[in-house]
This record gives sequence, C-alpha cells and structure tokens, in this order.
Amino acid sequence: MLSIHSLCWSILAVVPQQSTCLSTNINETIKIASNLFNNSQIQGACILSPSLKRAELNGQISTVPLSDILENDEFKFFQYVSFIVQLFIVISISVSFMTMGSALHHTIKGVVDSFWNPTLEAETNLTKYGNAFQYVTARRITQWFCSLVIFSIVFGIAMSNPKGFKTILEQAGSLFQNIEMGLFLAIMIYKVSTAEYRHYILPFQLPRWFTLLQWIIPAYFGLAVFYDIYHILRHYAK
Repeated sequence: MLSIHSLCWSILAVVPQQSTCLSTNINETIKIASNLFNNSQIQGACILSPSLKRAELNGQISTVPLSDILENDEFKFFQYVSFIVQLFIVISISVSFMTMGSALHHTIKGVVDSFWNPTLEAETNLTKYGNAFQYVTARRITQWFCSLVIFSIVFGIAMSNPKGFKTILEQAGSLFQNIEMGLFLAIMIYKVSTAEYRHYILPFQLPRWFTLLQWIIPAYFGLAVFYDIYHILRHYAK
C-alpha cells in the first residue's frame, strides 16, 4: 500500500493536475496570466502544458501527459520510463480487449446455438463435400459471420469517435459489469443451493455459510450500480 501511495505521489509530482497557460508572445504573458483564474483566455493565444485535466478533456488516458513530459529534453534521462509505460499500456490494453472480445465472441456463439435448430444442422451438413468440412459447418460460419458484423460495428464506433468510445468504456462498462456481478452471480449461487442441484457430487463444495452471500452480493453491487448511475448523470449534467 505504501509503494502504491508513493507511486501516485510521484506521478502527481511529474504530471500536474491543471495546465499552465503560457503566451506565445512575451508581451501578452501578463495579460493571459491574469485570465488564468477565470478561464477566459482566448483559444489559441497560449500554449497549454500537459496535465491530467487536459488529458481528460481530450479523451486521453492519464499516461499520455506523463509520456509527453518524460519525452521532453528536460527529462532526457528518464525517456526509457516513457517507453516502458507505453509498452505496458499496449500490453494491458491488448490483453483487456482480447479478454472482452473473447467473452463477446463466446456470447455470440451461445446466442446462435440457442436459436439453432438441430434439424437445420442435419440439413446443412457439409461433410459430403469432403473431410475438410467436418469443422467448417453452417452453424460455425453463422457464428463467425455474426461475430464479424458485431465486431465491425464496435470497431467503427471506436475509430469514428475515440473520445466517446472511451467514455462508454469507462461509464457503461463499469455499470454493466456491476449489474452482471450483482445479478448473475447471485442467481448462480441461488440455483446451486436449490434441491435440483444438491444431489450433484462436486470435487470442491462450498460451505453452507457461503449461500448467505446470495443476499450480500446483490446488495453490495446494487450500491455500486446506483453510484455508477449517479456518476453518469452528474457527468452529463455539467
């Protein structure tokens, strides 16, 4: 905990929360400096330094201003830190999107399987055209086609409006994740505790007191859902 606290203070020491506005014309420095307190400086009349607030307004993650500052000549010795940070961000974002994309793909496959008719599977059997079609079935083609369409829509939205896509990931992603954890996990715990599933032999059975969490979990994540809704309404009410 102490190391995380020290790391946060180190980042704040390098990257300020607010930008400073310096004029491109020395004669206008005093005039613009007086306007910093009421945020009335003219657009384009000054150069805004990298900051956490500026990154938020531009729809950027907080590591972008950190990399911009470290790549300056003043911190030339620490440019390797900027490279490590960018490499870590690339890896973390790639892993995150691969995980979420895999979950979305398997969800689409489950939806297709739930609506797929076994009779249609027999009618569209392609094995008569060769052994190669043993794995290339009409159902799998449909699954991959639906995944391609949905992923193309998500990719198009992300490329056309990156700032809005980032806002959706931060706000809607947190909201739906809390709904998923609070609702579906509680339903799973409730279902396994019913008489219908009690006769199944499990290699690792949860203790009896664990079933009490079916009431604590939705209450906890329900509060998180209300907080997310409040945060979203407050964000768009500004």
